[in-house]
Amino acid sequence: MSIDSAEKSTYGANPWEGYWFSCGPLNFYYTGNDTEQTVNGHLYTRETISHTEIEQNQEMRSGSIEVSLPLDNPVALLFRDYLPVRPVGLVLYRAMDGETGVIAHFTGIVSSHKVRETMTLVCVSDQDALKKRIPALRYQIQCPRRLFSPLCGVNKAAFMTLAEVSSVSGKTVKSSTFASKVDDYFKGGMVEVPALGAVMAVSAHAGDTLTLFHSVAGLEAGAMVVAYPGCGGTESECASKFGNLVNHLGFSHIPSTNPFGERGIA
Repeated sequence: MSIDSAEKSTYGANPWEGYWFSCGPLNFYYTGNDTEQTVNGHLYTRETISHTEIEQNQEMRSGSIEVSLPLDNPVALLFRDYLPVRPVGLVLYRAMDGETGVIAHFTGIVSSHKVRETMTLVCVSDQDALKKRIPALRYQIQCPRRLFSPLCGVNKAAFMTLAEVSSVSGKTVKSSTFASKVDDYFKGGMVEVPALGAVMAVSAHAGDTLTLFHSVAGLEAGAMVVAYPGCGGTESECASKFGNLVNHLGFSHIPSTNPFGERGIA
C-alpha cells in the first residue's frame, strides 16, 4: 500500500511525522510520535512538538502552519532573546507506520514567532514566501543589512568583547570592561552567555552598565559574557565604527522634502 493510499484509508492510518529545522550550519531533527525514525541518515528524536492543520489546495505545500514546541528546545532558544541572523527553514516529513516511503509534506521558513507557555513558530511555505509584494530592499537612509551578516561583511569575531560580570540587577549587567568603550557602543548589539547558551539584545549602554531587553535567569556575578556592538545603520557609523562603508547600502542624501510639493506630481 502506498503512503497516499494509507492516508486515505478509513482504517489503519497512523502517520509518522518528522520535523527538520535548519539554520545555516545548524540542523535539528524531531518527531512528535512515540517512534523515533531515521530519515536520510538522520535520527528524528522524540519531542513535545505539534503543528496546526496544513492548508490543502492545488499546491500541496502552499499556505502556512504554526509549530508549537517547548521554550527550552534548542530551536525555540534561537528566537528567545535575539532573532537568528539566518532564516530558519522547516521540512515536515510524513510517513505511514509499516511503509518505507517518506514524503515532504510541507517545506518553508519561519516568518514569525509567539512566546506564551510554549514557543509557537509561524511557518510560511516556499511558495507563499515568493508571493511577497514588498521588496526585500528599499530606497532608504539606513542600511537594511543585518550587522555581521554575509552581505554586511563585518567580521563578528573582530568586534567581540570578553567581559566578566561584576553585578546583575534585573535587566542591568555591570562590568568594568564595558566602560572601556564609549557610551552607546553596545546599544542595539547583543550579549552572549556561553555557560547558559543565552543571547540577549542590548537596549542601552552607559559606562560600565548594559541594559538588556529583559532579565536572564541564571546570570550572576562572575559569569563570563561576550558583548557585541550595535549598528544604527547610518553611513557615518558604518564608516567610523566598523570601517565598512564599501558594503553600506543606505542612501544618506535622500531629500527630506518632496521637490514636487505635498501632493507630488499632479
